[in-house]
Amino acid sequence: VQHPPCYEYWRADAVFIATATKVETEPRRFDVTPPSKVDFAVEEIFKGIEGKQFVLEQSSCGHQFKEGEKYLVYAHRNPNNGGKLFVRLGSTRTKPLTEAAEDLEYLRGL
Repeated sequence: VQHPPCYEYWRADAVFIATATKVETEPRRFDVTPPSKVDFAVEEIFKGIEGKQFVLEQSSCGHQFKEGEKYLVYAHRNPNNGGKLFVRLGSTRTKPLTEAAEDLEYLRGL
């Protein structure tokens, strides 16, 4: 279930706009989406992170980012992985920036 931007912003641990500059994935095994590591060039931070570079280590259930694409990212802390941030596929409003007009209107109005 996708919640509206106001709900997702307050639920997320980090919200930012960034370009996926490098996406590394492990080889596919048994038709399961492999884990990945995504390097981001951060352009705008709404909450939860600092700096202009950010690395996100994803599990096999993570959002599949495309290298070179700009995203609005809603990330959550994973208590089972030392509190590292992750973006779970299907349960986040993370999306390409070109599809994020409703979210940006809310975020920039805060």
